[in-house]
Amino acid sequence: MSEWERSYTNQRRRLYLRVALKLMFAALLGAGVYVMTASLFGTPDGEEAVVRIELREIPPGTYKVVKWAGRRIFILHRTPAMLAALRTMSAARLYDPRSTRDGLPPALRNRLRSLRPDWFVAYDYGTTYGCALALDVKMSAPVDLRDSCGGTRYDVAGRVYAGQDAQRNLTVPPYRFDGDGVLVIGR
Repeated sequence: MSEWERSYTNQRRRLYLRVALKLMFAALLGAGVYVMTASLFGTPDGEEAVVRIELREIPPGTYKVVKWAGRRIFILHRTPAMLAALRTMSAARLYDPRSTRDGLPPALRNRLRSLRPDWFVAYDYGTTYGCALALDVKMSAPVDLRDSCGGTRYDVAGRVYAGQDAQRNLTVPPYRFDGDGVLVIGR
């Protein structure tokens, strides 16, 4: 093979490699644009922007987890004993007792962090590790919420106890009540 033939073959090979590289880059860029566009305009299956929950399905002292906007929502039906424990709890035991750091709307800036005393609604994720919450019932102590991974404890108003890794209270999604028997999550 002559010098000229080798040079021509190398130039052709380089051309193919440049074209292939540019096509791969264009495909990657197209995939990125598709993902960005899909995330801006919501899910293709048309997931509802509002979820309605029948409250009679949740007895006092229990909770239910529902999905809304791709996230889990924790709904707790508080008992009179839970409410009494919240009202008598010392603010010194809590990291942020007045919920000044979590941007709650004015209607939720109360000691119970809820629109109605007997219902508590929050995202079902602890604020440290993002793990699911569990209701921790003890015989000698008040009922608490506990992060299932790190063990971070919250009172039944979603306020984190002092002296733990977490420094934020549980986040509350937008919700409202439709009459006495229906909770509406979303706007």
